[in-house]
Amino acid sequence: MDSRIEISTSVMDATNQADVIMLCTSSATPVIAKAHVKASALITSISTNAVNAHEIPPEMLLILAEHCILK
Repeated sequence: MDSRIEISTSVMDATNQADVIMLCTSSATPVIAKAHVKASALITSISTNAVNAHEIPPEMLLILAEHCILK
């Protein structure tokens, strides 16, 4: 395994200092929380097939958008 790869045992460990977070789930409920993500992180999602899926809590989208505008 490449030495740059780190395996995390919790969502918080995997996301709290991440610059980029790529969600690749089919979750219909959020898999990350605002408290686990730094404001400058780039968050993207490949896709999901769950009805009304929200890998990111909807209220978090406004907070992230405001951060981008203020930069």
